[in-house]
Amino acid sequence: MKVKLNQILIAALIYVAVCFIASAATHPFSITSFIGPAAGIASALVILWGGHVFFGLLLGTLIFNAVLTNYFDVSIDIAISLIGLLAICLQAYWCKLLTQVAVNKHRWLESRAQLFIFILQIGPVAGCVSAAAAVLVSVLDVKGFDVSLNYAFATSWSGSVLVSVFLIPTLLFTQKSQTVILTKRRLVVVSPVLWLNLTLPPKVPASL
Repeated sequence: MKVKLNQILIAALIYVAVCFIASAATHPFSITSFIGPAAGIASALVILWGGHVFFGLLLGTLIFNAVLTNYFDVSIDIAISLIGLLAICLQAYWCKLLTQVAVNKHRWLESRAQLFIFILQIGPVAGCVSAAAAVLVSVLDVKGFDVSLNYAFATSWSGSVLVSVFLIPTLLFTQKSQTVILTKRRLVVVSPVLWLNLTLPPKVPASL
């Protein structure tokens, strides 16, 4: 029980840190700027530690919203925040389901084809959830369609993919059960770099 409680608290702190880093790196600030990266780190933590991490995500969201409201004068709509949190949790849960067998039975490192499928699942496929949520949040935030939906989708999707394909394999290597030879470790390092070149976020449109 104590271990799970510690993991929940650590997950909340990591989640908050990623949200602030993603928000600070995005100019101009947007309420959707953190959804993709947050979904990526949430997926990594859920795959690594399990479903109790969702409590950490809820706690992290409350802390993040409180800091934005009280210290940065950013108005946060509760409904929009809830939609973002639900999408982040949904992506993490779906990512867990997609990779559960591969992770538990160590199949994701059996071959290059298995690694490619694994990265495809945790990155481009699962990232569509947070990207779709970012579009919905953008529309609700401006109360209309006077916003670049393609930009909202692309930035959230790419942010989720970048965080997921780098962190999930790295965190899995921290588990003692994940023992692999050096050549496969190099392959795991090279594969996310290739995805990086394919998923770099687009430039901010001039209209924004």
